[in-house]
Amino acid sequence: EIIRLTASYLNLPVIRINMQEFTSGTEQTVSNFIDTLSSQIEQIKKKHGEKAKYFVLIEEIDKAYEIAPDGSLMDRPVMATFKDLLNDGEAKLTVSGPYGSSTSKKVNIQGAFLFYTMNFTIDRFGFEADPRLTTVDDVMQAWKSISGRLSDRKALLRRMFLPDTVSRLMSKFYIMPPLSENNYRELIRRQVQTVLEQRFYLDDKNIGQVEIKMTKNYLDYLYNETVIPSEGARNTVELTQRKMSHDINEAMRNWKKTALWSAEPIILELDFKSAKSEVTVKARLQRDPAKAEEIYRAPVALDFLRLKMNG
Repeated sequence: EIIRLTASYLNLPVIRINMQEFTSGTEQTVSNFIDTLSSQIEQIKKKHGEKAKYFVLIEEIDKAYEIAPDGSLMDRPVMATFKDLLNDGEAKLTVSGPYGSSTSKKVNIQGAFLFYTMNFTIDRFGFEADPRLTTVDDVMQAWKSISGRLSDRKALLRRMFLPDTVSRLMSKFYIMPPLSENNYRELIRRQVQTVLEQRFYLDDKNIGQVEIKMTKNYLDYLYNETVIPSEGARNTVELTQRKMSHDINEAMRNWKKTALWSAEPIILELDFKSAKSEVTVKARLQRDPAKAEEIYRAPVALDFLRLKMNG
């Protein structure tokens, strides 16, 4: 996202290469990597000129790890090319042909701003995909450790890459902080508008004349059920949208609407009753929000029971 926004602001093109596609141990993988990168550079130069500036974003280099979680070595020939690009902005490959012939391939990104991304996967920390076992604070403490102490950062990288790769990466990356509890709650709140647009908008207009609100109890319910710190933000976004959409769709499907409710702008209020583990939805007229009608109530089977719950 940082690269996308920066490139947009500067009006520069972006070349994106995902290392998941180049993890094979064959020479052909390296050839494909160089061809893919070279062809995109050629397109940029044709459109913007030989001296054009551009971004090269090499994503998910952790997928091309040279050391497996069990400690075994992996054959990753593409990493030699990646390291050449880091060192010199240039990489070469001699490809063997029939009858002893060979051809030379070359890629040069010296006119580019080079960035790469990687994830520190949960199996490197012993994290569990259960918010009762791996908390937001656990993930935050791990980030503070590897971002603050050189020895911890080096130890983590050496569990993924060979020493000569580690030496090139050590000083060239910034570790993004994980989300805090407040960050996750804000992320959940933002999904209200997304779900509203998916369900009630057409051509950027709220044709359903519906506003969605959620109570603090419903926000707490979504936080407890969708925030799995070891899995990050994507999991929370997808689960929040799915659960919220389900509750709204079920409420609207089972609601016997009168002419008044069909014609007037309304507010749908999502709530959670923790005592009975039930989701409720109330409808209110926007011009008379004091009057509410409960249109949906259903029990919820929780994935992550809270330790404070009774019964």
